[in-house]
Formats: sequence, structure tokens, C-alpha cells
Amino acid sequence: MKVFCIYLVAAIVAARADPPGGDDGRVFLHTEPYEVNEEPNAVARVRIDREGPTDRRTTVNYTLLPDTATAGHDFNGRPGSITFEVDETTHYISIPIIDDDEMESNEMFEVCLDGADNALLGATTCVAMYIIDDELKAYLEAARH
Repeated sequence: MKVFCIYLVAAIVAARADPPGGDDGRVFLHTEPYEVNEEPNAVARVRIDREGPTDRRTTVNYTLLPDTATAGHDFNGRPGSITFEVDETTHYISIPIIDDDEMESNEMFEVCLDGADNALLGATTCVAMYIIDDELKAYLEAARH
């Protein structure tokens, strides 16, 4: 009976000291104003940071959510993943922007983290990306002169 109690107490202490996922670190989107000009070959970039232990490979899944910008018309909106190798702490999601000849208002879509292996999601899991319309920008600049 004493041996069982010792093992039970040891298991409880270990569980409290090392909660599941407690040493996995966190991944999160860097918060900053994200915008990209709609022009030929434009690519939007969103920064992902990893904090905590970096001694393991970590893969982060993301998705792109349309808002006023439309996937396939304004940006290439395929979900994907980014892999942090050992000791890496920063990566970027690159999203190709589709240039069109339409004068339209500026548009927006969201970039969201879906999950990760060997890491927990941090506080910032979604950010807005604004596409600045090049035809509208040119029109407004010409109107000022």
C-alpha cells in the first residue's frame, strides 16, 4: 500500500509540474498593420513568430478568409502550412495578390492560424491584410494635382 501511495503522489506532482503541452512553446501572428499594393507580381507577407523552446520542428497550418477581397479574384486564397526547423523563430506566409484593371475600393482578407504540431497557438491567431487598389490610388493622386 505504501508503494502505491508513493507512485500516486509522484504521478500527481509530475502532472502538476508538467501540464500537457506546457513545454511546446507558442506560435502567433506578429501584429502590425498589414497592407499590400495591388500591382503586378505583388505578394503580401504576414509574419509568424515562435517563442519558447525551439529544439523541435514545428509545423503551423494557416487559412485565408475572404472579407471584401475575394479568393481567386483578388488574392490566391489557398490554405497552407509553414514549418519551423530547429532554432528558427520567425517565418513569413506569402500570399500572391492578383492585379486587375478595375477601379475599386481597397479590400481586405484575413490570415488565420489553424493549428500547429509541437506548439500551442498564441494570443494573435488572425490578422487583417488590406489590398490597396492601384487604379483608385492613381486616380486619387491625379485628382490632387
